[in-house]
This record gives sequence, C-alpha cells and structure tokens, in this order.
Amino acid sequence: NGTFTNNGTLLVDSNLTNSGTISGTGKFIVNDGDISGNMTLYDLEITTQSTLSDTLNIQNKLNVNGSFNVSSAELVLVNDATYNGRIGQSSGTITGTFKNQRYLPADCGGLAWKMFAPTATTTVDALGLYYAYTYDETTADSSDGSGVSGWVWSPTATISPGECVIHWQTSDMSKIGRAHV
Repeated sequence: NGTFTNNGTLLVDSNLTNSGTISGTGKFIVNDGDISGNMTLYDLEITTQSTLSDTLNIQNKLNVNGSFNVSSAELVLVNDATYNGRIGQSSGTITGTFKNQRYLPADCGGLAWKMFAPTATTTVDALGLYYAYTYDETTADSSDGSGVSGWVWSPTATISPGECVIHWQTSDMSKIGRAHV
C-alpha cells in the first residue's frame, strides 16, 4: 500500500504486484514475471513471458518482445487529451483481447472528418460505433434497382489493421464509416 513514483527505468525480474498507487512517466521492464493488482503504467516492456491477472492501463507505450497473456484480465491502451497509449515496435505476441481507446475531441471547432485505424482486429460494435458503414463495390449500383453499392450500414463489421474507421464529427457524432487505406 502507498504511492510509488517511477520516472526512470525499473527492471522487474519476477512478479510485478501492485496494492497501492503507481505514478510517474517511467518505464517498467518485466522479465519473466506476472503482473497483478489494478494499475496504470506509463511505459511497459515485456521481455520474455508474462500473464496479466487484473486491470492494466498503459498511458504511453507497450512493447511485447516475448509473450503477454491478457485473456483473463483487462488491458487498456489509454487515449485521451493527455495520453496516447499504443503498442510500440514489438517482436512478441499478445494473447487475449484488449481495449485500444481512440480520442476524438467533443468539439473540433465545427464539422470535420476524422480517421483512425485499429492496431488489432476488432469489430465496429466493440468500438462503440453503431452508425458504421462498410464499402461494398461487389454489388450492382442501386440506381438500376438491382442492389446496393457503395457504403452499406454494417454495425457488426470486422475491422482489421490496414483498414480504418471514418468518422464524420457532428454534434451527435452520428456519421461513422469504414474504408480500406
């Protein structure tokens, strides 16, 4: 219990367990140890293997150069007005699902297009994007009455790396689309 501030680099050669508060903009390097206890870290590197058992929020960068099992926990890459949580250059694997937040300011001074892409395969509904459209050019043009082409409403579409979500920023945030990039 208590507060621990890390503004440097801390090498952990066994388990990283938290029962208090961790703060600072430092990096934790976990070498063959598990991670438990709800915590928020600025930078984290997994060098060999690790299993997460609680909630872990990453504010800046996660590097996985071994194996990181998050299947029975909650991993969140925090993205807001202050932080840009992301997966850095890595050579390892993450097993399980995680949340990759994307920050869209409430007001950008008027209407605007915004585009963002997932770092891992996910679904439109998992991103909370109900008004989502996929682009389908395999069907006939709707003007001749034989089908629909172009943007097709698809609230459960799968989005993979290399694809993006296009968001038309309105006051009710109601125009969402998807396209290949």
